[in-house]
Order: sequence, then structure tokens, then C-alpha cells
Amino acid sequence: MLPRRSYLSAKLLLILLLAAVLALAVCCTGDNKTPYNAEDDDDSTDDDDDQPEPPDPPDVDPVISPTPLLVQSISGTAEVDAAINVRGGAQSASATADNIGGEWCVTVSLNQATSNDLEITATDREGNISDPALVSIVQDPNSGPEEQNLSLEGLAFAGSTSGTECPECTADKGIDGSTATWWHNSTNTFHEEARRLQWYGVKRLDTVIVKRAVIVWQASMFATDYVVYYSDLPSPPDPHEDGALEEPNWYVAHVEQMGTGGTQYIDFDEPFTARWVAIVLFEGSDINELTGRARYAIAEFEIYGVSAEDWPVDPGC
Repeated sequence: MLPRRSYLSAKLLLILLLAAVLALAVCCTGDNKTPYNAEDDDDSTDDDDDQPEPPDPPDVDPVISPTPLLVQSISGTAEVDAAINVRGGAQSASATADNIGGEWCVTVSLNQATSNDLEITATDREGNISDPALVSIVQDPNSGPEEQNLSLEGLAFAGSTSGTECPECTADKGIDGSTATWWHNSTNTFHEEARRLQWYGVKRLDTVIVKRAVIVWQASMFATDYVVYYSDLPSPPDPHEDGALEEPNWYVAHVEQMGTGGTQYIDFDEPFTARWVAIVLFEGSDINELTGRARYAIAEFEIYGVSAEDWPVDPGC
């Protein structure tokens, strides 16, 4: 049997041992558990490293601004095989960067008479979209070469010429630069040319870009209903011939059904390329009572634009 002092010492030692075991258990379990640290895990990966990198914005070559043209071809470089998308013009446009140097080119339609603020992005093969490259192109119809009266260097033709009422009113008088002289059609139905569709036209020996026109009518002999046609053919059929006014012989540039005479100013919706411009006359305000035919008299038919050689041309893609 152990002495009493030895017994107490052994009992105290056992209590201390149990207390140590309990303290160790509490430390390693429950709310006192050491938090997980991702930095201590060699296999862990930062979530930010999983986010895909978008491609760089496309590099854009210098553009022409302002421009009188309604289209402009834009080029540059981007990530290879990237889809290039352009927004902000009259229509969206797209292209693909080549797989060697990332070169791309796209032709953009422009809104007329305003600033076209374009956003150009690149989309890589995984669908990641770059920040936009910003480009502004001002479309200004008046920014091209200075306009000229192209009729002054043209040749005048007409469906008929008055041989009785005004023999001196020949076709050339309608483009001579003077309102003191004029062309007058024939209303004498004894002549075949008076019975057919009446028209007056200007021919250029070169190709021109036409932007607007001015018609100066003589007194009351004006057309109330007429159409301005143009043709880029060297020798289109005369407008009075059957089927002549169909494309591609002639194209409609302007329709007027409420003509009031005097001086009429016509701004065409878009510049057009032509060698011929003609006024086809359907109804007039002054009627020859004997023949029932309308009298037409044009003091000046002025066509304004520039030679095609002076007009800027978009090179395309």
C-alpha cells in the first residue's frame, strides 16, 4: 500500500495529464480551428488568373475627314484572325484580320452631312471583345473640288426645235450662259418631232460627277411635270424612242410634278456619274391652242459638279 503523500502526488499528476489532453483537443477542433490559408496550398490557383484577357483594340490607319464620299475604306491591324466590327456609320460593317500580320480592311457606309463617330472592336477566337478604337469621319458633300457649271462645256440636244415661232431658239441657246436667249420646242404637229415626247439634254465629252442643277424657264413656257434623267453611256438612245428611258440606258435623278416655272434649283439626293443629263417634259403650263401641244422654253439648264478626274475615289479593300 502506497503512503498517503505518494498517493496524492500520483492523483495530482493524473489530473494534470487529463487537463493537458483536454486543452489539446479544444485547440485543434471547433471554433478554434486554424483558418484555411490558400497561400499554404501549393495546388491552389487565384480566381483572377482564370479570367480571359480581351484582345487589344485594333490599330487604325489614318482616315480621310472631311470627305464628300458616302463610303470610306478603313484599314489597320489587330490580333490575327480577330473579327473586326465597325458601328456608328450608316450601316454596321465587319471584316476579319488575316492570320499572318493581323491586317484588316472594311468599307464603311457614311451618314450624309454629319460626323460619323465610329467604334471599331476586335473579337478573338474565344469570343473576347476588345475595347473600341474610336474614329470620327465627317461626311461633307461640299468638301470636294470646287463645283463648275458643266453645261458651259457641253453639247446641247433636244427632241425638237421651233422653226416657226422662234427659229433662232435652237438647243445651244439653253446652255450659252445667258438668260436673254433660250431654247424653244416645236408645237407644229405637221412635223413628226413636235408630236413625240419632248426633251432637252446636255452631253459631255468626258465623264462628270453631277451634284445639282438649275433650270431657268422662259416666261410662262415651263413644264409642270418633268423628270431629270442621266446616263453614263457615250450614246444612249434618245429619250423619245420606245423603251429608251429604261435602265441601264437612263436613270432617274429627280421627279417634279408641281413645277412653277421661274428659276428652279435641284439638289440631287446623291452625286451621280454621267455623260448625259436630260429633262424629259411631260406636261406644260402654256398650250398652243391650234395644235394642243405644250410650249417649253429653257433659258438656261445649268448642271453643277466636277470632272470625274478631279473627284476623289475610295480605293476600296
